[in-house]
Amino acid sequence: MRSKKTYKELALEFQRTRSDKVFTELYEKMRPGMRNYVYKIVKDWDNTDDIVSNTLTKVYFKIDQYNPAYQITTWAYRIAYNECIGWIRQRNR
Repeated sequence: MRSKKTYKELALEFQRTRSDKVFTELYEKMRPGMRNYVYKIVKDWDNTDDIVSNTLTKVYFKIDQYNPAYQITTWAYRIAYNECIGWIRQRNR
């Protein structure tokens, strides 16, 4: 059963409670869209999954840096974009 909560509601609840259950809901809700976004940049499914995992791990550990004045997706997708750029730079070395 899918949660009816928004990304932002889940993010704020996770920021407040640090509940792994809440983060899992947020993760499951964000992952499909983020996976497509990352794939459009890196064009490689294996690395896409690694980048998405790294991104969502950073969201987990850096949730205190999230500013609720903005959407959680804006912040998380910027982290994903930066991860993609780092992967591209490393690949091109």
